[in-house]
Amino acid sequence: MAAAAEGTFTYTDAAGVSKTSANPPDDYCVVLAGKGEIANDTDKPVGFYKTGDCKEKVASVAKGDSGSVPQYGSVMFSRNNAPQSEPTHAAKPAPRRQQSDSGGGLLGL
Repeated sequence: MAAAAEGTFTYTDAAGVSKTSANPPDDYCVVLAGKGEIANDTDKPVGFYKTGDCKEKVASVAKGDSGSVPQYGSVMFSRNNAPQSEPTHAAKPAPRRQQSDSGGGLLGL
């Protein structure tokens, strides 16, 4: 059984629809296109990458944090997703929402 980042991850997909995923996989590159507001209510930081191969990081969001991220093509939850010396854009704080829309998403999560 694959390890998971425990908690929920709410993101805005490429069509602008808010989706919530429970216990997303960690240390695994997930092809997921989107941009905008996210809420990382998991126990792992999440990295956002420009393309679908998790190689060019555009933003990182700490565990339990939220914000707005630029356009991305993949995500990865990992202890190693703390901001590094490579250029990244910090997520901009966004107001927390009480409820979020649920709609499948991240690998059927």
